[in-house]
Amino acid sequence: MSKISIASTLATVTTAVVLSLAVSGCMTVSDSIAVVETTSAKVFDNKRIALLPIKAQTSISPDSVLAMRMEISKRLAPALKVKVPAAQVSELALVADQLNQKNMLSVFEQLVLTYENTGVLDRQRVSTLGRALGADYLLVSRLKSEKMDIVLSSGTGGSLDLSLVNVNTGEIAWGGSGEWKKGGIFGFGSATPVEIASGLVNQAFGSLR
Repeated sequence: MSKISIASTLATVTTAVVLSLAVSGCMTVSDSIAVVETTSAKVFDNKRIALLPIKAQTSISPDSVLAMRMEISKRLAPALKVKVPAAQVSELALVADQLNQKNMLSVFEQLVLTYENTGVLDRQRVSTLGRALGADYLLVSRLKSEKMDIVLSSGTGGSLDLSLVNVNTGEIAWGGSGEWKKGGIFGFGSATPVEIASGLVNQAFGSLR
């Protein structure tokens, strides 16, 4: 076969692949990582777990991450209850109200800030929040929303890190991380906040068994 024929054949195959992907519309990239594993999810049976407000970072518009955070907030408690049905889970809205009423929002903000800067949870602040919320464990959540660019593809998605922190020891008893991104050929792969939130929560809780 001549070089011209080979080049022509390769061009035809490449075109076919691109057109096929364009027709299919989009591709989804997801992953689930166990950051810290417990021996069993039963460790949290009959324990009181308080869901702290979600810390969010974004490399795109704040409006996008706000919508995503709201959707994730709706899904965290139900998803955790499925994973640990015997636990007593205090939902985000209730916890936020308690933090506000007890003037503990600044303690929460300092806890998150220290964690972001050092990667270490301040045990004193964890204990203070735990006592104020009447919890045995705190669920600390961190969300990152970003734009994805892969060759001819573009889309949106993010990552969600979850940590169940023991109030008495200040240590992470379980930690999971989930990534969910959707991209499409020529930019037709944008996902709604509902779709991204559902994917992120499922992936982040994937290792809690």
